[in-house]
Amino acid sequence: KALRDDPNPETEARGSARRFQKLIENGPENIGLYDAEGRILYQSPGVLRLVGYQLEELLGRTGMEFTHPDDIPGILSTLDAVLPVM
Repeated sequence: KALRDDPNPETEARGSARRFQKLIENGPENIGLYDAEGRILYQSPGVLRLVGYQLEELLGRTGMEFTHPDDIPGILSTLDAVLPVM
């Protein structure tokens, strides 16, 4: 990190937010935001390229809608183990 003569916390925060946004938008990782019911609110472009859907096709749907039925019990078990009960 370069030293600055007059560090401004707001400028630093905006720069940090831009770097974080670029990481999410340009990385190949599956980064998503979901609501409490598991509906997709956001998916990173990396996963969109991977699965071949447009963001509009995913918004408001759950990941389970794209999951093979045989895989759902294992996924639900894992989610129950790692997510807090609401």
